[in-house]
Amino acid sequence: MPTSLISDVSFVNLGTLTTTFTLPTNCLGNSEFQALAATDFPQRPLFATQCDPSKPFTIGDCLPGGEQRDNYAEDNAGRQNTAIFYHSPGNVCPQGWKTAGVVEKDGDGSLSAEGVFVATEFTWGPGDVQSRPPFQPIPNYLAVALDEEETAIICCPSDLTADPLDGFCKGTTPVESFVASTACMMGYQWINPSEVTATYTYNDVVVTETKVVLPSTASISISVIQRIELVATRTTASDDDGMERTVYATSEFVGYTDFPAVYLVNKGEEADEGDDNGGAEESSGGTGNDDGNAASGRTAALGQGGFMLVLFWGLYLLL
Repeated sequence: MPTSLISDVSFVNLGTLTTTFTLPTNCLGNSEFQALAATDFPQRPLFATQCDPSKPFTIGDCLPGGEQRDNYAEDNAGRQNTAIFYHSPGNVCPQGWKTAGVVEKDGDGSLSAEGVFVATEFTWGPGDVQSRPPFQPIPNYLAVALDEEETAIICCPSDLTADPLDGFCKGTTPVESFVASTACMMGYQWINPSEVTATYTYNDVVVTETKVVLPSTASISISVIQRIELVATRTTASDDDGMERTVYATSEFVGYTDFPAVYLVNKGEEADEGDDNGGAEESSGGTGNDDGNAASGRTAALGQGGFMLVLFWGLYLLL
């Protein structure tokens, strides 16, 4: 990776991952990764179990380099900062995970890609599927940042699907699987934003977009803007202060899982034999084979910022 920054996206190398990492058994069921999505728009969460804006979202030992991710998030708390975490050299997906996409930058700078890197359908809203993305997809940032002859691989748990926009691994479940009694929607307030026009290339098409940017010193204010309960039938009531409160019906939602993907970058070196929990040294290289654990060698918060992005989509639905 020849760069550590493209536009407003940072690239953070978590070090080597050339052997198989095994997640603790309780990680995918962790309530921090659970949310509720609307039945007519299951691609984006509306309400999450996290109702304390001061509590950080943590990865811990649920991913290789999890402590580094958490430390980065803590150091950048309260600031707009999208980070793509990747492993280099990296060539082996975690145990039981699948390869969701592969992209290679050839010697002439052209890209050869498959899977989530070349998605052609993007859901903008309920029933609104378009062939172009509403903003530059996070996987595309990773592809553009590659050096010549480098390969990038995105890995997801076998029962989840990589999102072509934010690069997270996602899936839906029956609403009964959502075990929390209440859920919250967070609001994010950006201070002194400005708009700029930017261009990028996706699937060989040049796209122009208008994006919101903030000064590096700007802060983000996070607060709970809605708290809900789930019952069999939707009802409304008034709180003591006279504000109307809605109690939603369970039939209006589906369960939603949002888990960070593992991004690997290599230059074709072979995977190491053996099985451990991955390394944390910074370097470059690596490849493997596409068998569910290892990723194909030919043909990266978002990090901790994942829920910030998807809950922003939730706010869009309420406008």
